[in-house]
Amino acid sequence: MCASLDLASPPSVTTSSRTDRGVHALCNSVHTDLQHQSVPHLTAISTSLVVVVVVVVVVVVVVVVVVVVVAAAAAAAAAAAIVPDLIS
Repeated sequence: MCASLDLASPPSVTTSSRTDRGVHALCNSVHTDLQHQSVPHLTAISTSLVVVVVVVVVVVVVVVVVVVVVAAAAAAAAAAAIVPDLIS
């Protein structure tokens, strides 16, 4: 079964159950962790995707910072032009 699921090792299964005297078990739970074997071409694709996403995020952050700095400079220039008019 492990070969057909392409698992690195057989899965371990953890179970939990509660029974009271004379009744059927209620609230059963089962947990397992499956570890797939690494597929080299998929690893390369996912690594490339991460690099592309990081580059896009960095570019967006730089653009936002530039827009904020330009807006702040424009606001400061507008304020500097208004202040002398207010004083006189």
